[in-house]
Amino acid sequence: MEEKNIKSLIEKFLERCIDLHVSEIRCNYFMDELELEFKYENRQSVIIFTSCCDIHFRHDLGLDDKRSNYKLLNGNKTPYILYNIDFKQSSIKNIELLYFNIDLQGCILEIYCKDIVVEFKEIESTN
Repeated sequence: MEEKNIKSLIEKFLERCIDLHVSEIRCNYFMDELELEFKYENRQSVIIFTSCCDIHFRHDLGLDDKRSNYKLLNGNKTPYILYNIDFKQSSIKNIELLYFNIDLQGCILEIYCKDIVVEFKEIESTN
């Protein structure tokens, strides 16, 4: 995907999802894919980083919620809120990669990957 398309995709994502609580962070396929999921009202947004080769999680050690049991957190009680996503193209060992720095207010994610997918979905009512 071209740099301008990725920047446009991220801008669109931030317009809809800034200040949202992260409902789940999943790593799949032996850390080859990272998913950030946001749920709000009757909608769900997911940003998927694919063909990852380097992922760093840095928790803010001063975060009071980090002292609590994360297994018990759900919904709007999750400790991370999307604040910003910075993007640039990068090269490691002559391989062109996408670099993302994601500020979740309490955790910083740094991701080097080859592609990104963004999904916006309506969540069907379970009533």
